[in-house]
Amino acid sequence: MKKKIIVSTIIIFVLLLIAGGVFWWQGNKDVTLKLLSKNTPIKTEDYKVIETSQGKFLENRERGLKIKVPSGWKVEKEGPFIGKVYLLGPEVKVDEIFVKNVGEKATCGMIIYIYKSEKVNPEVETHAESLKNEISYIRENPKGEKEGESPRNEVIMVDNKSAIKRSYIQQGKVRLIDIEVPISEYVYNFSSDLIINQKCVNEFNKVLETVSIE
Repeated sequence: MKKKIIVSTIIIFVLLLIAGGVFWWQGNKDVTLKLLSKNTPIKTEDYKVIETSQGKFLENRERGLKIKVPSGWKVEKEGPFIGKVYLLGPEVKVDEIFVKNVGEKATCGMIIYIYKSEKVNPEVETHAESLKNEISYIRENPKGEKEGESPRNEVIMVDNKSAIKRSYIQQGKVRLIDIEVPISEYVYNFSSDLIINQKCVNEFNKVLETVSIE
């Protein structure tokens, strides 16, 4: 009987904590949001697919972005998230993004997302500023990554621009790659979908090599 009373008391206590957290968030939501930087995505209609004698390219001329679309891949703008454009392998459908369960089937692709990181509070750095500081910190404090550590953070170059690359590891294999390139107040983001096999890691890296940012 005592055990039941203790369990019931614990459950009630946890529920009260959750309820209190919700009320705190609702009451302080405006204050919290004011502390964060404002990230405004570039519209998907600003991206164009261009056919040339060298192949098919995805371009955003306003932001100086150009990426070569691999042969057989498709470009989707009508994805589940605002401002994101999808380069997808021939076997992938855009409505499968983040929800597939396809075993060892190759599900290769790249998600492109550019946004303007604007300062809301002068005392709080924007995400673009935070990334630049992180790049400087990693360069000044290099360290060897532990085997299997996730995410594995490193500084890389994308078209001669400094970027943060985060590789998410599971069971010793890369399952997701996320790359952020801060340029002025803009952030260029290139990420993979859930990676099933090494083939998709290789395909992602090949596409990344074709990225041009002017």
